[in-house]
Amino acid sequence: MSGFTTHYDNLKVTRNAPPEVIKAAYRTLCQKYHPDRNTSGDAERIMQVVNRAYQVLSDPDLRQEHDEWIRQEELKAAEARQAQDRANWAPPPPPPQQPPTPRPSYTQAAQPPRYAESPPRRAFGALFFWGFVLLAIVVGINFSDKSPSRPSSTYTRTPPPQATHAPSPDTRPAAEVKPWEVVSETPIAAAPPEPVDHIAALVGKDRVPTRSGYIVGEDKLQGDGLSTVSIDNGQNQSDVLVKLVRLELGQAYPVRTFFISAGDKFVVEDISPGQYDVRYLDRESGSIAKSTTFNLNQWDTFDGIQYDTIEMTLYQVAGGNMRTTRIPMSEF
Repeated sequence: MSGFTTHYDNLKVTRNAPPEVIKAAYRTLCQKYHPDRNTSGDAERIMQVVNRAYQVLSDPDLRQEHDEWIRQEELKAAEARQAQDRANWAPPPPPPQQPPTPRPSYTQAAQPPRYAESPPRRAFGALFFWGFVLLAIVVGINFSDKSPSRPSSTYTRTPPPQATHAPSPDTRPAAEVKPWEVVSETPIAAAPPEPVDHIAALVGKDRVPTRSGYIVGEDKLQGDGLSTVSIDNGQNQSDVLVKLVRLELGQAYPVRTFFISAGDKFVVEDISPGQYDVRYLDRESGSIAKSTTFNLNQWDTFDGIQYDTIEMTLYQVAGGNMRTTRIPMSEF
């Protein structure tokens, strides 16, 4: 078990999970912990963790960087375990020395005296032995002469014919298949997961308008000016959720939140002077980006009031006039 938590752990998927499984897991967690549905105190914090995890794992480059970080952490943990094992290692104690077994002492018993055999008795025994050997030789010669001769023959073993037909398929019932035999099974194709609506998961499906416009229930702040920001989503094939963000004294807070359909355009009016940027979430991919910082000015002249008008095209497409950079969910 590793001593650190990964984005795979936060989405409850394996490290080799394909993109469609990651999307399905993210949608399930959004339905469970979204603040509009879950009123527990940890729901908002959990959604931030889940959104950050999906942002990284849905982007191939960010996911590759995260996988490399996991490998580095696992390598550090393995080296730490090896160092701990070496520190705790001690040589095994030597086996206990067994005392030498005393060898018993033997005392040679006195042998009884042998009695010499008489010469006539030894001569008779030798004569009997050699007579028996001569009789055995004579009997063996006569027996070999009377044995019938066996004709010689040559025997060649013919191997059995080899089967040339293909083996028949295994039609044995499942109970007769041995545990070590492999039984092939046809894999069952999993149903494709439904696409994730990242905008509805973040703000709620009922608050998203059917056409380009402001998100229902969001306040319209910094509205005492005359400047306008026109945002063109005509080159994008996906809907976007956009925030106009005010930058002031090192703080960033959204002043307008609105929805733009794919291929449409939206104009934000009556904006107060100040420093701003635009941040937007892609409905299909869930990727988040922001524009460069720009200023909106307003000043009096002898014949009226002058103000700035900004026109912006989302994404780096032909005709686009704003550079964009990826940002995490925590900055959206």
